[in-house]
Amino acid sequence: MRQATTLFVQMIRKIPNSMVQNAIDERRADLRSRVFTARDHLYILLLGHLHGVSSLRQLISLGEDLPELRTALGMKRIARSTLAEANQSRSHEFFRALMAQVLHACHQVANRKPRRLRRIRYCLDSTCVELCASLFDWAAVSRERAAVKMHILLRAGVALPELIFVADGATHDVKVAKTMPIPPGSIVSMDRGYVDGQFFAKLHDRDILFVTRIKRGMKYRVLQRRRIPQGATGIRTDQDIVLTGAGARTYGERPLRRVSYRDPLTGQPLVFLTNTTDLAARTIAGLYKERWQVELFFKWIKQNLKVTSFWGRSQNALLVQLWVALLAYALVSWIHLTIRTAWTRLRTLRYISTRLLHPVPESFWKPDVQETQ
Repeated sequence: MRQATTLFVQMIRKIPNSMVQNAIDERRADLRSRVFTARDHLYILLLGHLHGVSSLRQLISLGEDLPELRTALGMKRIARSTLAEANQSRSHEFFRALMAQVLHACHQVANRKPRRLRRIRYCLDSTCVELCASLFDWAAVSRERAAVKMHILLRAGVALPELIFVADGATHDVKVAKTMPIPPGSIVSMDRGYVDGQFFAKLHDRDILFVTRIKRGMKYRVLQRRRIPQGATGIRTDQDIVLTGAGARTYGERPLRRVSYRDPLTGQPLVFLTNTTDLAARTIAGLYKERWQVELFFKWIKQNLKVTSFWGRSQNALLVQLWVALLAYALVSWIHLTIRTAWTRLRTLRYISTRLLHPVPESFWKPDVQETQ
């Protein structure tokens, strides 16, 4: 009877060999690498994220304590200095390209699920990754602070990133959002930090519906008041408006919709701004509520993967670590969607992390895995 291999080895083998090789060839990731290959680099960093390793020394110790893992993956023993040098010199673009391919596979699985609306729904937001100003001087925002920003366009409902941009911490969110190739015909929910007439005009011209919150003091003129359907709990006003202040110079005379809503649970008043005319006011409130999914995504990444303590100080080393963290998220999501379990994504990760280096039967990969496993 064949002995079961460890869960980590089985996870790695789920990534098609051609997918990894294509990323290596396209980015020339093995150029001038005689001993420590891009595959070995990928495997050790991925293991570090899933196992919760805090330093390079722990990473090396983990590999040395598991010779059978190195044998199964064809990895050679490496020194800490070799790993540190690879983090600094091997281009982060290899890890980014591979992460994008695994995410694409996740989206293909997610596309089989039925949609609530005809258009695909997205949530747009950013998060700051705080750094030590004395160690990461290349990312300095001020004398006392250093940071980079991760900008994410997250697909709602399945919590999968569609677009990922990493910029310096001083760049405004709208400036990055204007460069994002957001898919035409979609719906984007975002906070009021993205309120910008020029950005709205770009979305409108690409047939993208947006839902955000109106900024305090925004000037507008009411065109007409819509009737509020009976039983529309929380809806206070529903109006068609045009901007008359600074936003009118860039967005023009295109009509917008202003929906005033009071949360029935908290009593908090919210005023939404959108360019959709067909959706019900309650649906607009629900779309904005979905924006919370991107906040949960950032919280999930920071609490469960290594994106708050770092294995290198250079810009390339930091980006390598971020891309591999997102690759780990994509791989866990891929497994989560493929096995069609009733578990949450977090429970799937916890199952993986606690059994990562233990033999697991092939039955784990079958649909509808049971909690008793």
